[in-house]
Amino acid sequence: MMYLYSDQNNNRFQITASEIRYIPMTASESSSGQYNGGKKATVKITKETFNQISTLAEAVFASEGVTTQRRMLTAVLSLQNNGENRQVIATPSEERKRLEAVLRELIQ
Repeated sequence: MMYLYSDQNNNRFQITASEIRYIPMTASESSSGQYNGGKKATVKITKETFNQISTLAEAVFASEGVTTQRRMLTAVLSLQNNGENRQVIATPSEERKRLEAVLRELIQ
């Protein structure tokens, strides 16, 4: 089971039951040529932490803050699990804000 999350700046998070990989946007990849999402990170997590992230991610999937078009200030959340693939484009919402806060805290 893996969650993939791309925030509004296209910084990417790969989340499994044992770790989070943070793959930041680099200046050379950014449209401005200047934005930098920071340093790559791989952080080991506990099953309890994964369950917390999973609960937050599922709240994003279920929220009303989803759309069908990628545009400014949106993020993408995907789940890959034994052939099941789900994806939403998330507009700013409390559910998304809580998920991002936990992910950011874990990679610091």
